[in-house]
Amino acid sequence: MKTVKSFVKESLEYSFFGTQRFAIEALTKTQSQQWHRFDILRRLSLNLIFLGIYGFIVWQTFQGKFTLGEMTLLIQLATQTQFPLFASSFIVEQVQKAQTGSKDFFETLALEPAIKDRPKAKELQVVKGKVEYQNVSFQYEKGATVLQRISFAIPPGTKLALVGESGEGKTTIANLLLRLYEPFEGEILIDGMNIKEVTQSSLRKNIAVVFQSPSLFSGTVRESIAYGTDEAIEDKIVRAAKAANAHDFIMKLPQGYDTLIGERGVKLSGGQQQRVAIARAVLKNAPLLILDEATSSLDSRSEREVQGALEVLMQGRTTLIIAHRLSTIQNVDTIVTLKEGRVDEIGTPGELASTKGIYAQLLSLQQMPLLLRKQKLKQYDIESGPPSPKGRGEPRSNFAEI
Repeated sequence: MKTVKSFVKESLEYSFFGTQRFAIEALTKTQSQQWHRFDILRRLSLNLIFLGIYGFIVWQTFQGKFTLGEMTLLIQLATQTQFPLFASSFIVEQVQKAQTGSKDFFETLALEPAIKDRPKAKELQVVKGKVEYQNVSFQYEKGATVLQRISFAIPPGTKLALVGESGEGKTTIANLLLRLYEPFEGEILIDGMNIKEVTQSSLRKNIAVVFQSPSLFSGTVRESIAYGTDEAIEDKIVRAAKAANAHDFIMKLPQGYDTLIGERGVKLSGGQQQRVAIARAVLKNAPLLILDEATSSLDSRSEREVQGALEVLMQGRTTLIIAHRLSTIQNVDTIVTLKEGRVDEIGTPGELASTKGIYAQLLSLQQMPLLLRKQKLKQYDIESGPPSPKGRGEPRSNFAEI
């Protein structure tokens, strides 16, 4: 609506609506005419049939075979059958519409998942939280390889950032850990166990995910946060919200935690949506974390609040980060740079700063003019953001119990 008004295109939208409306009317006109023809014939036939029934009842009464009371009763019974018979065409039409409308829904429900649990798959029990990618290759389409023999490890409780240009497969690597896809070569291990050997439900219960674009459902703030666990009580929800720097703004909403946020959280700002999503991940309290950082579409204050919440969330968890901020990259334990679908470099920020690889190039961009720096950083999906609220030197705690 704001876009239409700002470009003064109300008349164009009215014209577009009118054109589409007439097109729909043309499509339904033939159907409507046919339906009314059949409806007239059906009603005429039913009226003739009931006229015959009434005439038969009256004639039989005149002949003395029915009493006046019996005649009255039979006429009332015949009259009661009129409504369902006259409404039958409407009922049939509604049934046909319901069948058509629900066809795609039931077909979707009947689809068999492409990735299935193996027979006698085990339940994943994460003890330490070590993640390993061993010679992993993947392609969405045959002949179009996205990842080629990717190998790296994330030690328990540490943070690893993936850095590379757009389309290098950073998100694909995260999706493979969730088993949304499966590699055609290599394997992914968690605490030494191949994720193909465990059930998908147990795997995903042990992984919390914060997406770059928060996926919030229509409902209340409380329901959105509680989505992270099957057993959510009020106290845990509030503590999760506080850990995510969300409690204060939630309490300022009209109904607090019972405020409806709209489809995809449209009634919340970008930063608020992110913090609700982080609170959901905090409440899930999984030992592994996949973090696709929010970009700088947030204002500076929201960025700081979101970044602070993320620091709390990452404490003590094995974290795979699709990094979009230099500040985050500088504060991780390990950096993996990707180039042409392969691992280009692996090392700490300090180690890679002295090479001539991608990370060193990113650091050198800090000396460029602001506009040029932003253009270059965008090539690597990196945004200039506020510094991280916490440094690497701070001790990690165990999983943040909620």
